[in-house]
Amino acid sequence: MGQASGRKKRNAGYRGSEIRESGGDISELVRDVQTGKLDPHSILDAYAKVAVSAQERTNCVTEVMVDAAHEWLRRGDINLEGPLAGIPISLKDNIAVGGFDTTVGYSQFIGNKSQNDGPMVQLLKEAGAVPYVKTNVPITLLSFESTNDVWGGA
Repeated sequence: MGQASGRKKRNAGYRGSEIRESGGDISELVRDVQTGKLDPHSILDAYAKVAVSAQERTNCVTEVMVDAAHEWLRRGDINLEGPLAGIPISLKDNIAVGGFDTTVGYSQFIGNKSQNDGPMVQLLKEAGAVPYVKTNVPITLLSFESTNDVWGGA
């Protein structure tokens, strides 16, 4: 998976004004990434700031994968020519991401990191999506409320 041809190199960093200029429309953000107008690292940083705010209010985040996401972008593991080019996504804690826990709210699964990305994550990265956080789930996914002994309530 590679970079769109002719992409300009830019310093990573939060450029909220550039993202606001796109109006927050996903298709415009994708186009701006593919044409080099926006750096996907900047979009990732903007979404990370929103995730921190959401975590403070709701305790919804179980894994922060922002550093890994920047590395995936640098290595070309994310297809920046795909239909979701550069769009950060959150994943529920039951979805396997290589190098990160998938606890499904069970304490016995803490520290049992997935070796590889699961099929869903592979497909999302091929489409250009950038996984950046995992979010809370009810224990064994058997409730309407995201509460468990590992992460508490969300």
